[in-house]
Amino acid sequence: MQSKGNNPNSKELRWREDVRALGCILTGEKLAVEIHHVVGASAKHDKTSIGHWFILPLSKWYHRDDSLLNVTDNKKTFEETFGSQVSLFNRLLELYEFHYGCRPPVDDSVIRAIRDLERNGRTVYK
Repeated sequence: MQSKGNNPNSKELRWREDVRALGCILTGEKLAVEIHHVVGASAKHDKTSIGHWFILPLSKWYHRDDSLLNVTDNKKTFEETFGSQVSLFNRLLELYEFHYGCRPPVDDSVIRAIRDLERNGRTVYK
């Protein structure tokens, strides 16, 4: 899927492809992994650009296909089942560090802004 006028820079592209290579954050599946932009590619929070950083690698099934649990159409049910998207992002950061043996290339200010979107176990973004 192409971004709407907000193309990722080279650092964001590398992050996206490294994340995709980890496999689905829910199942570990490596095939047909899609990148889910949790709050949209151009999103900002507290004046910090988070859109291309706040991503989750999901199988096509959990991203768009499952009629009950896909995150695109059923965010509330998805989060009730798998946890908030912020908590999944935190898991992604840990998985990245374990797999690649280094800290993820996400600035601390971006991580703080993303973590600030969790309220009562849900991801909240306006």
